[in-house]
Amino acid sequence: MKNGNRLLDLVLVIAIAVVGMVLLLTDVTGGITGAIVAGLLVLVLPGYAITAALFDGGAWGFVERLTLTMGLSLAISALAGFLLNWMPWGIQGRSWAVLLGSITIIIGGVALVRRSHNLESSDWIIRGLAIQTYIGLTIRQGAMISLALLIIAGATIVNRAGALQLQREARFTQLWMVRDNDAEKHVVHLGIRNLEGEQTKYRLQLVAQGRVVQEWPSIEIQPGESWKILQDLPADLKRGGIRAELYRPQDWREPYRWVILRGE
Repeated sequence: MKNGNRLLDLVLVIAIAVVGMVLLLTDVTGGITGAIVAGLLVLVLPGYAITAALFDGGAWGFVERLTLTMGLSLAISALAGFLLNWMPWGIQGRSWAVLLGSITIIIGGVALVRRSHNLESSDWIIRGLAIQTYIGLTIRQGAMISLALLIIAGATIVNRAGALQLQREARFTQLWMVRDNDAEKHVVHLGIRNLEGEQTKYRLQLVAQGRVVQEWPSIEIQPGESWKILQDLPADLKRGGIRAELYRPQDWREPYRWVILRGE
């Protein structure tokens, strides 16, 4: 019975992780309940499981265990976000819940096995807090410093990944079409500016009344450069309006950019 009581906290942690994963995956929960479940997965459960697996002894006080639990949870969440950023499914609530829940279940299971078999944890090294490491720190101090470094590393990695992602998403192409100042010429200024970060091939069409009246099938533009042309329009299109459609090789069927010049 005594051994069962010692296992109760880990059983609860694993059970909450499983239930939290199911609730977040099935969208059953929401509002305050959803925030509580997500908060436990991000702030508590992974760190508690890791702390129990590595430092399951009596040498740690409540404040130190709480610090380790929340610090390790935040560090794991940050590293999980970095990992998910490079996965095909990306950073989503469900993928984050699955990854953090799985980490909690696996590491919690390890801690459960060790504790149920009364295996001596790494605390055998730190039961005497006066024991010094080779660099003059106690193991307790070394663990706290390592935790701080892990949090800093996780935050740095996630910030860098976010900056790179933002840089990738900021790539785009400008397309413009404006009338010439001389309205009697029926002329428009067309232009494309490539800000995709690499040489890009385009196809440009002028469409009016459902038909293509002019087409440039292959326009290659170097990154940071522009393509411009002064285009004459048929006189009968002056009042009907015209649409410029820009395509890229990734999808020749759907316009990547388009602008409309209304009729007078």
